[in-house]
Amino acid sequence: EIQELFPLNKGISIQSECPIGLIGDDIEAVSKKKSKEHEGKPIIPVRCEGFRGVSQSLGHHIANDAIRDWVFERTPADKNAFEPSPYDVAIIGDYNIGGDAWSSRILLEEMGLRVIAQWSGDGTIADSNTPVNVFGLTSGVTAIAAGVDHTCAITSLGAVKCWGGNTYGQLGDGTAHNSPTPVNVTGLTSGVIALAAGHEYTCALTTVGGVKCWGRNDLGQLGDGTTNQSSSPIDVVGLEVGVTAIATGWRHACALTSTAEVKCWGWNSLGQIGDGTLTSRQSPVDVAGLANVTAIAAGGAHSCALSAPGAVSCWGSNEAGALGDGTPNSSAIPVSVA
Repeated sequence: EIQELFPLNKGISIQSECPIGLIGDDIEAVSKKKSKEHEGKPIIPVRCEGFRGVSQSLGHHIANDAIRDWVFERTPADKNAFEPSPYDVAIIGDYNIGGDAWSSRILLEEMGLRVIAQWSGDGTIADSNTPVNVFGLTSGVTAIAAGVDHTCAITSLGAVKCWGGNTYGQLGDGTAHNSPTPVNVTGLTSGVIALAAGHEYTCALTTVGGVKCWGRNDLGQLGDGTTNQSSSPIDVVGLEVGVTAIATGWRHACALTSTAEVKCWGWNSLGQIGDGTLTSRQSPVDVAGLANVTAIAAGGAHSCALSAPGAVSCWGSNEAGALGDGTPNSSAIPVSVA
């Protein structure tokens, strides 16, 4: 059952709690048998009946020691070959409730430490340098979008599923719990034709041309006229119909309307909304001076538009020359790409 629920796990532990200990099940034999069935995957028996010891944590230490004895000492030396550094750490614990392990790892890495190993409940959070199948989505997907720490997909039924980080509700399932497997986005079981994912928020375009967003909203990036985060989709003010495309940046978003105009909202301290100001907007505003637009795109802190007959304009941050106008100057209104 564990193998089916967490197909990307790197190993499984069988822990003998009080009832199992009283019954006397041979968990060592079970582990050995199942390991052979799963092509030699480490399946570790741990006899830690109940909460033992003065601090009721002896069972935890026994489990940690079992991992050391069964995995670390039985792994070929060349398999673990890597260049060590003074900043290497390993996360060893017993739980990953609500994605605690993910949050801990992010904090450690932002401090400059390198997490070289992680054993904390959910075996599916290991990094992979080769493609792995997304659980339950091996077919029937028509579009995808990836944010900073989460990903979403549209199914052939027009439904939306998301997975990954969910601190601000960016998965849209009504919770703030991270998920290593896809979850259904509340209220979007059909009728979605496009997705865009930003920094801890997500937006969807429906078949009627409406835009809905969910997740982080500290700078108005959900476009609902507030700065309240939402763990389920909400309508973007004034864009319930008439939109043909959407794009999301770090914390701002833009929409292309059926009249070939562009509207943006959210973070605007570098002019990425394009309304001629540096004021962040909690609801969509018109981008100045654009007409006959056929496509839009958004970067971290800048935006661009393609207009007929093939001209490109950009606005926002130009620190690295992202606007393409031959200058180092940011712009709060669209400028032509040179």
